[in-house]
Amino acid sequence: MVQEVTITPEQQIAQAVQGQKDAQIALDNALKALEKNRDAPIEELLKLSQAASDAKVKLSQSGSRIKVAENAVKVAEWNKRAAALAPIQNRILASLTESDKKIMAELQVEGFTATLNADTTKASSVKAFGEGVPKSSASPRIKSENGTTRSRKVYSLDGTNYNSREFVETFGRDVSETRTATVLDDPSKGLSHFADEIAKKKGATITQ
Repeated sequence: MVQEVTITPEQQIAQAVQGQKDAQIALDNALKALEKNRDAPIEELLKLSQAASDAKVKLSQSGSRIKVAENAVKVAEWNKRAAALAPIQNRILASLTESDKKIMAELQVEGFTATLNADTTKASSVKAFGEGVPKSSASPRIKSENGTTRSRKVYSLDGTNYNSREFVETFGRDVSETRTATVLDDPSKGLSHFADEIAKKKGATITQ
């Protein structure tokens, strides 16, 4: 029987930091070997160059793993404190009547995203989302690298909203540590797509 070992977020950080140190040593050694053997045959130089390139990638990924592990600590700390919000959330959920639900069904509204500010000088808002709700032209939009514009996705889970990077940083390790490190290091390798996959597995709501 295989016994499962639980690793705390703090241990994850320690492992990630050690991994970064090891990756830095590997890169230093690869660069030294390349410099030492610069007169070697081309085949050998290609191997040494590839080793240096691989070490550089691992070093970059290790930095992303540290950020993910640090965020896991923040999430764990937040989860311990968030229980105090349960009464507030329960009151909000209980305020939805059967009549409200019927109207929502008729209008094809799946739910609402609420921004409730404790500071009364700031506006609070409640926005509907679902198939029956047209995409607002006032929705936040961002420019992609090719100059086109697209809506910024918002991932909502357990009452908290995230952009794609924040969502991957928070929950990506639950799905794939390797992919998390890769897309955080280079978002063009599928950050948004991976965030969508995580959202599907976690049951998160995506709006844009």
